[in-house]
Amino acid sequence: MTSLRKFFGNFFLTGLAVLILLLVNLLVHEFAHCITMNSISDGCEGVYVFPGRKVWPLSGFGETYQGDWENYIGLANYYPDRLAPTRPLDGFVSLVGSGSTAILSLIALMTLWLLRPQGWVERLLLIQSLAFGDILTYTILPGYFGLPHFFFFGGLYAEPLEGAISMGIDRNSFVVGVLVFSALMFAGWLLYLSRHRISLQKKRI
Repeated sequence: MTSLRKFFGNFFLTGLAVLILLLVNLLVHEFAHCITMNSISDGCEGVYVFPGRKVWPLSGFGETYQGDWENYIGLANYYPDRLAPTRPLDGFVSLVGSGSTAILSLIALMTLWLLRPQGWVERLLLIQSLAFGDILTYTILPGYFGLPHFFFFGGLYAEPLEGAISMGIDRNSFVVGVLVFSALMFAGWLLYLSRHRISLQKKRI
């Protein structure tokens, strides 16, 4: 009974950690858009999350999005008269959202390999290391299959891909880069898990 309680307790806490990190990465993604746009043209009106409630700026917290929310889970809304002045800058604003979560994913995986943390720190970093899925799914699903960012919900505009194209990056080169990056990240994640299990088994012996 004790082991069963421990299993379900860990399962619940891990699920809760996944949900919290999903929210954190959603906010990182949208705030990256907003902060970048503000640094270029002071053009970010606010950050909204499902089901269309404003979370930034705090002075408007809880306000309802005035446009068609569609199928989004998060949105950085821009003033139409204060957009990025050039196409490459506009592309950078689009790319930086998924780019920021990809960078955090890489940092998390590097931290695992370099510091070898234990307990919940390790578990959280393992979850965060998979956040590269943001740029992968947002590039491939809308860009090639006409599907939303996360299969059933999310934006239908291939934001990082179109942003990269606007910056002058070749479409195929960017897609290959995202696929290679994602494959390397996942391989590094699996390799860390396998070596971690081996080290645990040696300690038990």
